[in-house]
Amino acid sequence: MTHPAQPKSLAVAYLLLFFLGVFGAHYFYLGVTRRAIVYLLTLGCLGFGVLIDLFTLPGEVRRTNQLIMSGQPHL
Repeated sequence: MTHPAQPKSLAVAYLLLFFLGVFGAHYFYLGVTRRAIVYLLTLGCLGFGVLIDLFTLPGEVRRTNQLIMSGQPHL
């Protein structure tokens, strides 16, 4: 029996970005596993990816929540 996924919080995603962003924790939280592994292996793309994510994270959370609500799998 599977449980429906819960919508993701922007506040939690930002906390993970600030404290564990170079390890991709915010992407693991959002379920974007491929990008999270890239961040983990490259230390957040040498920090530049983390800086970009400061501005793009709200859109990523919004996209993830739309996919959760529609029942589609997300990558």
